[in-house]
Amino acid sequence: MEGKRDNWFKTIWRLFYPLLLHFGIMILVSTIWSVVVYVLVVEKNWSAGEASMIEHLQEMAYQAMEGILRSTYYITLVADLIVLPFLYLFFRQDKKQREKVEPEIKYGHASPAEYLLLAVVAFGACIGFNGLIAGLGLIEVDETYQEVSELLYSASLPMQLFGTALVVPLCEEFMFRGLMYNRLKENMSAGMAMITASMVFGLYHGNMVQMLYAFPLSCMMIYAYEKYHSFLAPILFHVVANGVAVLITGTDLFDFLFSGQIMRLLTGGVGLAVVYGGLRIIRDTVKLEPVDPASKVEL
Repeated sequence: MEGKRDNWFKTIWRLFYPLLLHFGIMILVSTIWSVVVYVLVVEKNWSAGEASMIEHLQEMAYQAMEGILRSTYYITLVADLIVLPFLYLFFRQDKKQREKVEPEIKYGHASPAEYLLLAVVAFGACIGFNGLIAGLGLIEVDETYQEVSELLYSASLPMQLFGTALVVPLCEEFMFRGLMYNRLKENMSAGMAMITASMVFGLYHGNMVQMLYAFPLSCMMIYAYEKYHSFLAPILFHVVANGVAVLITGTDLFDFLFSGQIMRLLTGGVGLAVVYGGLRIIRDTVKLEPVDPASKVEL
């Protein structure tokens, strides 16, 4: 009985310690950042002759808090950059451990056209789900998402493209597809592992709108991971989807697609039709064959 409890604990620990590490680094970076901001505010505003010391301290605390909130995006980005090498290391270690148990089957590379098709599906998923969610008015009723969205898109467009469209996808792919999904497959079927990892991925985002968006995208990224036999596939999908989301919010390139409720719903329908058609083509045409086990295939 004791052994079963130990095995259960180890299994849960292996699934979640990468997320706990990420949260821990986030807290550490946030704490250091907060101290620095507060010291700078005090140094700038301190006045020994202030009539009301308490009011003065309260005002400085308020200014410091405002500065910290405005820096939330950068705090998250720094934490992601710090944790990324650790996630890559865990991913490589897992891969070596699995190869000790059972040699990995090597597959050929998908063609550029097949990856381009996957990027089109990611584009359709982004505009499709965003259009549907906006058209149904779900954004207006989710105050938590509105607050998160304001912070997520507070940085400049180049910084968002670097952070939201590159660094964040890399971190989340290693955490949820590279580590959690592969570890779940050790104890359950691939289908159940996909659903479980995608549910955790949705809950990780912490609000209704992003949960509804993240779950189906996670399922598609895992499908791409398995179909293309390459970790590059879900990374590409995630980068494209996040990049398009940044362009939708930070530019006027796609304003016409979201100009009214009817247009949003139409955009949603067309986007999901692109997803459906693209996934069917991928299912029927992307059929990679095993190659010589001695040859090497990247990730």
